[in-house]
Amino acid sequence: MISERVLQSLQAPFLLDGRELFVGASIGIALATARSQPEQVMRDADVAMYRAKADGRGRHAVFDAEMHEQVMRRLDLERELRDVIEKGTLRVGYQPIVQAATGRIVGFEALGRWADGDPAEILALAEETGLSVPLGRHVLRAATARLAEWRGLPRGAGLTIGVNVTARMLGEPDFIAMLRRTLAETGLDPRALRLEVSEHALSRGRADEAARRVLEQALEQLDVRTHIDDFGTGASPLRLLHRFPGDAIKVSPALVAGIGHDAGAFEIVRAVVGLAHNLGLEVIAEGVSKREQLDYLKVLGCEFAQGDHISAPLSAAEARALLESTAPSLI
Repeated sequence: MISERVLQSLQAPFLLDGRELFVGASIGIALATARSQPEQVMRDADVAMYRAKADGRGRHAVFDAEMHEQVMRRLDLERELRDVIEKGTLRVGYQPIVQAATGRIVGFEALGRWADGDPAEILALAEETGLSVPLGRHVLRAATARLAEWRGLPRGAGLTIGVNVTARMLGEPDFIAMLRRTLAETGLDPRALRLEVSEHALSRGRADEAARRVLEQALEQLDVRTHIDDFGTGASPLRLLHRFPGDAIKVSPALVAGIGHDAGAFEIVRAVVGLAHNLGLEVIAEGVSKREQLDYLKVLGCEFAQGDHISAPLSAAEARALLESTAPSLI
């Protein structure tokens, strides 16, 4: 009841220097006992406040046992993530990207792999804690070194490698210098590297402009190419397509999943493919999990595809064995 009265009182504007200022609030509540430590109560209330924000803002939430379990899980994940980064033991998986029409392998996407935890949850945690920078650099170095090795194989010529880079990574002042150094040390042809940047990372106001300038430098100074990752789930994809200094987009798995049973998803993917082609961009469909989806994508003219129907992410040894095999196609 007190929380509701506080929220209601904040609905009226404040007068500041002759201007009306509207302020909202999210409230987190934690219940204390005689044995509670002040810092524990404040931490729990803070967690509840973020839950209130996640539920839509302008409301309250009470800390409970479920939130406590989530907090402990996040702390455990953060500790494990820091540990594997510091020790250099993070495993990197390589998911094949194929030509949709033939199934021929044209490249791989490098992905951090964890024994436990949802990758999306871990990546979100890494971005929130700032660990996405050392994590991304580790994956970048491992992936470029592997592809430099594989391009010497008979079926390795012309392969590319896609590596995800976050907004935080692009904001590092030494990003271009780090990228140049990594390519020199691993010996990979810069034209074989694809920086995959999510649509969300490029839709953050001034950060959008800064990221675009960094990616333009990567192209102009190093000849490194860029792909828009997870395209079609954000609020400003058309603006991104018009101004993005890249050469391909990767259609979100959420859209691909609807192909075959959701007419709306099919029409959206068709529109995206057509628009990309009109702008001179190639299209890679992510998250292809069924043969039916791949068949539809071929009809739509999508050039490339990846997903568990084609191949799950492979270890470095498995990817090399695949390249050394005689199988001409993955589909």
